[in-house]
Amino acid sequence: MVNTFFGSGGPACTVNGAEDTCLIPTEEDILVQPLSASQWRVLDRRLPETDACSLLGFVEENNQQFEVMLLRHGFQWFTFPSLAEALHQFIEPAGGLNSGEQQLSHSQPQFST
Repeated sequence: MVNTFFGSGGPACTVNGAEDTCLIPTEEDILVQPLSASQWRVLDRRLPETDACSLLGFVEENNQQFEVMLLRHGFQWFTFPSLAEALHQFIEPAGGLNSGEQQLSHSQPQFST
């Protein structure tokens, strides 16, 4: 059985048994919700917030760097020098996924205690 979830921008997430494929959102599809002065949740606005597929990941400012935890086929972490560059990681490039791919700094996040 295949279930396709639709939002305002068309199909966002297809679930087929244990497999699921989510389309990468465009800039207009993402919603950035502040959680604190240095933390943001990034959602796909094509889906209801109550749908687990809507959660794309998180951004946290730490030591003047912006750490991205991307929730796509597991967890991926990236570090960027600005919030705008960090948020760009959540959207599909204009030429399609993987076009103009940039070399990114991969690192484990440093959590504040």
